[in-house]
Amino acid sequence: MQLSTAIKTYVLYLASLGRSPSTISYYRGCMERLQAAIGDLAVDEITHTHLVNFMAEQNFQQKSQATMQAYWKTFKSFFTWCEEELNLKNRPDARIKCPQVPPPEVIPFSHDDIKALMRAAALTNTCRTRGRKSYKMRRPTAARDLSLLMLMLDTGLRVSEVARIKIADVDLFESGSIQVRAYRSGQKSRPRTVYMSKRTAYQIHLYLNERHKPHPTEALFLSAHRNPMDKDSIDGVIANLGKRANINKTHPHRFRHTFAIEFLRNGGDVYTLQRMLGHSTLDMVKRYLNISEVDVENAHRLASPVDNWRL
Repeated sequence: MQLSTAIKTYVLYLASLGRSPSTISYYRGCMERLQAAIGDLAVDEITHTHLVNFMAEQNFQQKSQATMQAYWKTFKSFFTWCEEELNLKNRPDARIKCPQVPPPEVIPFSHDDIKALMRAAALTNTCRTRGRKSYKMRRPTAARDLSLLMLMLDTGLRVSEVARIKIADVDLFESGSIQVRAYRSGQKSRPRTVYMSKRTAYQIHLYLNERHKPHPTEALFLSAHRNPMDKDSIDGVIANLGKRANINKTHPHRFRHTFAIEFLRNGGDVYTLQRMLGHSTLDMVKRYLNISEVDVENAHRLASPVDNWRL
């Protein structure tokens, strides 16, 4: 089978597994870039040298290690499929090692950061006019944006999970629970129940009261045009609030980091946190634990009476 045909068939295979459209698009793009580099060869004509040369060229173009690892993962997935479905005998990816990627930097928001973001969500920029005192007004989307910020900070949900929440998934008046829906295969986003504070529930209640007859099947968060907010639109709202608050690197995942570290700082255990975040392993949770333990160590150094009193 020619590579171009194999890629199309492989894409259908990924779709049958319930992979997300973004994952399928990314894998297709990786394989199509390989095809553009080596030509439309038959799958069994692709050699180890083809892949090595392709990876080397990406490196020469100074692609990030994360991108290099993504190519490696794509090739592993594609040629595993070829081996199982096309009876490929000699896998060209067999001796290619996975590029090492440093773990992402975890930078939680500070208390002051959160307060600045809340102000940016609630109020317009300062209005200045001749002969009158400067003033600020409440933003038209204040109730929604405050609800969004508080929910993400309070639950540590992924932005894609927030985008999938329906009004019916939220219990504002009894338990404060939110039913998190898995996405298709459930590989990355696991179904689970998370909980929010009464303050967050109250803010969401205020937001829903502003909407005209909200139906339980509607998305919890709507755009200004009453369309369900997806991952990208929520990203855009958060990024805009970060600019208005003058806080660098403001993105939804930082709320997840902040929730996790604050949970551990306040005595939570790693196993409960793992379940709340929907992680399949403890790897990321252990990184949060290390950060919170460093905080405790630094706090002791600052507060130690033996050190401070020079005993």
